[in-house]
Amino acid sequence: MFSERTRQVETVLALLKRGYMPEQVKALFKGMGEDEKRKMLAQGADKLREQMGTPWARPRLEIDFQMRDEAVLLSRPKKVVISSKTLREDVAKRLHNAGLVVDKPSSFPVKAKLDLTEAIRQGTQIAFEKESVVRLDHLLGEIVRLAPGAVANEKLAGQLRDDRRFLIRRMDGHEVVTTRQILGEEKTLLTSIILGMGQREPLQKDYAPPAALTATPERIDELVAQARARGEELTPAQAEKWLNQFAAIHRYVCTSKDQFLNIRGGAGTGKTFCLEQLVGESRKAERPVFICAPYGEQARVTLRNEAPRLEASGHKEVAQVFAQANTVDALLIQARHDPTPLRGADIYVDEAGLLDTPKALALVREVERVHARVIFQGDTEQMAAVGRGQPIKLLQNELGLGMHVPRASISRRQLSVADKQLASDLSSGNEEKFAGAVGKMLERGMIRQTPPDEAIEKVAREIVEARASGKEVVAVSSVHRISEALAERIHDLHVERSGREGQASLAVHVKRDLQPAELRSSQFYKAGDIVEYKQADAVVRAPVTSVLPDALVVENRPKPLPLGQVRAVFDLSRIERGPGEKLLLQEKIKQGDRIFEKGSRQTISHVSGGTVHFASGLQLRANDGRVRQGDCLTDYRAQGIKGAHVRGIEDNGSALAMANKEAFHVKGTRHVQNLILHVENKSLYVEAIQRSNVKFSALQLERLPESRRERMSLPPPAVDKGRLLMDIRSWGKEFLSRVSGHKRAEQVRRHLARVEALQPRVGEVVTEKVTPKEAVTQKLTSTPQETPREKPVSKLTPSLDEMTQKLRQRQREKIAQTEKTAPRPQVRPKIDWNPVQSPFQRQGPRLGL
Repeated sequence: MFSERTRQVETVLALLKRGYMPEQVKALFKGMGEDEKRKMLAQGADKLREQMGTPWARPRLEIDFQMRDEAVLLSRPKKVVISSKTLREDVAKRLHNAGLVVDKPSSFPVKAKLDLTEAIRQGTQIAFEKESVVRLDHLLGEIVRLAPGAVANEKLAGQLRDDRRFLIRRMDGHEVVTTRQILGEEKTLLTSIILGMGQREPLQKDYAPPAALTATPERIDELVAQARARGEELTPAQAEKWLNQFAAIHRYVCTSKDQFLNIRGGAGTGKTFCLEQLVGESRKAERPVFICAPYGEQARVTLRNEAPRLEASGHKEVAQVFAQANTVDALLIQARHDPTPLRGADIYVDEAGLLDTPKALALVREVERVHARVIFQGDTEQMAAVGRGQPIKLLQNELGLGMHVPRASISRRQLSVADKQLASDLSSGNEEKFAGAVGKMLERGMIRQTPPDEAIEKVAREIVEARASGKEVVAVSSVHRISEALAERIHDLHVERSGREGQASLAVHVKRDLQPAELRSSQFYKAGDIVEYKQADAVVRAPVTSVLPDALVVENRPKPLPLGQVRAVFDLSRIERGPGEKLLLQEKIKQGDRIFEKGSRQTISHVSGGTVHFASGLQLRANDGRVRQGDCLTDYRAQGIKGAHVRGIEDNGSALAMANKEAFHVKGTRHVQNLILHVENKSLYVEAIQRSNVKFSALQLERLPESRRERMSLPPPAVDKGRLLMDIRSWGKEFLSRVSGHKRAEQVRRHLARVEALQPRVGEVVTEKVTPKEAVTQKLTSTPQETPREKPVSKLTPSLDEMTQKLRQRQREKIAQTEKTAPRPQVRPKIDWNPVQSPFQRQGPRLGL
């Protein structure tokens, strides 16, 4: 069956390559049954061409991933609706014929404790946790997973379409959906940014550029000499451009009166150097200064590590600010408990491109409350946020925030001039430049076609040999499957070289993706699982010994643990590691006065007495479970790599699933001269990295027309602040909360007065105006009893009351006619997926959700 589908896709792909449009292929199969369609596709592309006629477009020279997706969709058979009973019988028969016996996790029957309304609420929360817009079938799948058998899929889809809390459009042949809540988040964010324009005093009233950013001949020669000393090639033209770019950024931040600013710069261009200059200007203006980042490793490791260097160079105040760098979440918690230190402050957000929309909106609200100022610094051409939305991308596209200032593009991380240009082209956002950079990398041999097993062996040996010589080689892959296989091979080679002395078996806890409803069901537990619960204000993990109907028996607990108290469930696995090998922390760990961040790589010093001692001073028990292998990183972890030799491994599966332009940009801009990518199929990988992981926003979905068009292109709108300010009025509750009660009442009164004045009067008498000549004629020809000529004129537009009465009458007639011809339909139950009351009862100013 798989081979047949492959041939069908190849047949349609051949037609598309010859210039036939998808509409022509659809017209060919229109009205055919599935068996007839299969026979037609089995004939091959040449015979189908005779029936299709002349292609509508020119032949295509190359096949890209979009053509493959079209071929898969056009050749896909229609879905057949079957009952759950038929599905269970079919699966049971297949398992029996294969001789497979499936053990049940629990002997107790599953009790359905989640009704449909709660399932819709939780399913919506899960589906939109990382995306603002999802496919409707994905949302349905999450809801049905939590409440199986509660309602048919078709009925549930119809209910969601009728629910005004959801916004559904059709795009690229699929129904996609978002919620009014998410749409309100984006609109509220845009509203706050617009209303913050021109609301702050600038840092410098009489601006004077600093000497360090002035492009004088002496400063240019100094930069070139410093670059040469560190082995970097930097031409005078590049040095001058680098200075001019950061001088423009410096002027923008120091002279702008806006409350929210945006600094753009590529990877390795020196944004941290610019941040030091700006923090110094804020301190000179005697403003409180805070630095934060979305993730703990960026804030508490990368930024704090700059403090000793700054203090040694004499910048003690700036060093103190960097030493206190923290996460955005920590800053928000501080603002909610004690906002006094943040009043009137300058808040710098590093790596702002990794912010999601809920976190960015929460930050903006707190900043408005304390009248502070935010300077976003990051790059939207790199990896997007893990959570929902891309707020910085949205602000740039909709408002042009910071787009009038040039983007820093001269990389200081690449040592040669050619590598600087290559990194700049990869991060430019221009498709032609990106394609040219990929071509240069292919010519250099940086992208190599290697079978996965052979690639794992090569990279593993290279890492072990480099580790023995004191160098660092880091492997990067987009999937854990390859990462785990590579890590095990590195360990085997390490043991062959160093022996088994000091090796120990370490526990690894892998968290299951379970929802609250699933955590309360005994069906999802079995003996040997690791559960996490809270006991005496401490979080405890313990293995499960047996499962009861509503509780668990765990080790070191005298009483059974109720299912409602379980916080998380983990699968237990084990890895063998010893001195010199690296592990990755899965959780933030605090020991004494030190904090070891989640995602940080720790090198094992030695293992003794069941305790693992790391070179950083961290000590963990061998059965702690909060670690995992640290030899191969994912793309998000690789974003912080500096000064390392990078080796990437991707097979066809990982390339099709995860490869994109932003992930490739992260790999390619981390010392280009030290990068080698091993891929299973070079052509397939080059096609895959042309995709983008830019997320579709709810605001873009709202702009789509409700007509069922198959494909729509959405060019970014031109920035028009006047139009945006008028849109704020139409957004309703986001704007109304800014208006006082008296002013709002006055606006409502005026609006009602205008409506009343504009309503037409039935039978209104309108006196015609006559010219002086007509007046004289009327006077001569009229009799004394005649009155001035008047005509009763009725307005063509009916009044609102008349229209309402007519609509009601038509509706009554239609209902009466339907009741005569057909029985009364059943009333569809209304879904209340979000039991939040009116927008004025929600917490927080201008929530607008």
